Formats: sequence, structure tokens, C-alpha cells
Amino acid sequence: MADTNFDSRSKKFTQNIYQTTKGRLRLDVLQREFSSHILPQIKAGTKVLDAGGGQGQMAIWLAQQGHSIDFCDVSENMLQQAKQNVAEQGVEQQVRFYQLKAQAIHDTLAKHYSLICFHAVLEWLAEPKQGLLALLDCLADDGVMSLMFYNYYGLEMHHAVNGNYQYLEAGMPLKHNNTIIPQGRFKPDDVKQWLEQAGYKVERRIGVRVLHDYVKDKSLQQSDYDRLLELEWQRCAHPVFRDLGRYSHFIVSRSSSL
Repeated sequence: MADTNFDSRSKKFTQNIYQTTKGRLRLDVLQREFSSHILPQIKAGTKVLDAGGGQGQMAIWLAQQGHSIDFCDVSENMLQQAKQNVAEQGVEQQVRFYQLKAQAIHDTLAKHYSLICFHAVLEWLAEPKQGLLALLDCLADDGVMSLMFYNYYGLEMHHAVNGNYQYLEAGMPLKHNNTIIPQGRFKPDDVKQWLEQAGYKVERRIGVRVLHDYVKDKSLQQSDYDRLLELEWQRCAHPVFRDLGRYSHFIVSRSSSL
């Protein structure tokens, strides 16, 4: 199995994620998490690595906060869309683009970053643990990584509430090859163990889309979006809700003994 390249999926990804409340809420929760718990840890104007940055939404927002970005993605289509989005927002002087897979960034750029963003990429790697640890080689001694990945338990809950019992009993096999359904799904404690065994620690852990995807009346995702976002934010760190989020988000740093 090879890493997934989004060249053939970028249009569908835009339509199904970025142009829906799924993508909007994911981005809004991440930005709140950054404002409250990540950006206060780093200096103004810090150089940020956005690895697998997709179409540039987080890179644009971080540039608007005054940071400069090294933006990497393996997909040429995603890079071109990100360049266009960055230019439209007038922050192109703050973003440098590289067509690189996450595992190659350390050897190619040879830099260490105070902040690394690695969002919704892990589930598309053929060797996710190795890819994550290779990227962490780019982390400065006092730096943090923002890591978001597809949560096994959120997927399990999604199929349970929709009555897909046969699929659950079969172990939730991947249904299609060329879709935007992630090929990987991870139990958060497993990823936490990977990190701890390699000498890193999880400073904070939340769920993303802990309520949104389970709303019975889907029209409320749009009509009551602001209320839903507040409810998500109030509950995203509570263990009962956190571990059922469709995504898990970790703030990762080096342990003092590394």
C-alpha cells in the first residue's frame, strides 16, 4: 500500500469537506484550540511547518496571525489550489510552497520548527507510525506539534448509530479505493503510546466533531451552526465526548528526557 496522493480526489474533497459544515466546524474548533492552547506557547512571527496542508486554510489563518509558513503537500493539485487561496487572501509573501511528502521534509528542508501542523494526514499514509515519527524529527526542542487524525471510535460510533451492524461486525473494512474515506483509522491511546515510546508527550487531547456528525436532523448542522459550535467547544475535551469525535487532536511536545 502506498501513501495516498490527492491529485485525483481534490475536487471531491473540496465539495464533501471544505464546502460543508464538516470542514467548517473542524477548522473552527482547530482555530479555537490554537488560539487558546498553542499560539500562546510560541513567539510572534514564528516559522511554522504545515505538513500535508491541503488547500491552505490553516496556513492562511496562521499567516493572518503574523506567522510565516513552510507549506508542504505531495499533491500538485492541492498545492496549486493552496497557492491560489493564499494569493486571494493576500498572504503569499508569508508562505513558501514545497511539493514533498511528510517523510521527506526533514531531510529536504533540514529545519527545526517551533510549531508543526499535521492535520488529517496520518490516515492516508502507508506507514503512519513511521511517517509521524519521521516528521517529528523536524520539531525544535521547545516546539509543539498539532496532530489531528481520524478516530477509530468515532467511525465505530457513526456506523453504530446508523445501524450498520454487519459492517461493524466485519471490522469496518475499507469500502472503496478512490474515495475521500480515509484508509486508516486510529485508536487515540495507540497513537499516544507511539509518541510516548519515542520520547514525546501529549500535552492536551480533544475530539473534533464530537456532536456534529451525530445530529439526527442534519439540517440543524447548518441552521444552528453557531450553537452547535459552542456546544462542541464546551465538550471537546471531556473524555466522554472527546473519544467519540470523528477526529482526535493532540498537542505534542518533546518529553524532558528526550
